[in-house]
Amino acid sequence: MMRDGDFLEKTSSGSPNLASPEVISGELNAGPEVDVWSCGVILYGLLCGSLPFDDENTPNLFIKGGIYPLPSHLPPGARDLIPRMLLVDPMKRVTIPEIKQHPWFQAHMPQYLAVPPPDAIQQAKWMEIDEDILAEVAQLGFDRDELCDSLRNNLQNKATVAYHLIVDHRRAISEQISRRGG
Repeated sequence: MMRDGDFLEKTSSGSPNLASPEVISGELNAGPEVDVWSCGVILYGLLCGSLPFDDENTPNLFIKGGIYPLPSHLPPGARDLIPRMLLVDPMKRVTIPEIKQHPWFQAHMPQYLAVPPPDAIQQAKWMEIDEDILAEVAQLGFDRDELCDSLRNNLQNKATVAYHLIVDHRRAISEQISRRGG
């Protein structure tokens, strides 16, 4: 259990390739800054196809002092965000709330992850429940009525996440078909 103002222990676990410089060097750390670093490494890996810091010998991972290539094919917003996440100094690293407000982070955020509309009438207009998808999620073992209630009340739980993932998947397939003209 971590409390505000406490530091995490010096022992670390997980992949050294994702570990922040302060974890690799065995320094005390507060937690969120370490998570931002790891997320920055993962984001880099997802967008670039390789890790920014990679060496078979763990001590060599950060000898470069946080220097890594930033491919030119990255979108400008990602080119701005990744270096802010991968700052060696944890006190200068972007925070999680700052990441959530970053324009690149918000650019293609699905509506169900964004701040919900303030009033229930807007919510009802915002989303019609798709009966086919509802049935598909129910087949996964979720209670249909609870899922409907959760969707109407804009709750986030495993069932609503499953529902929205299927919605997004179907939308992506539909867009691919439209682009191919068939």
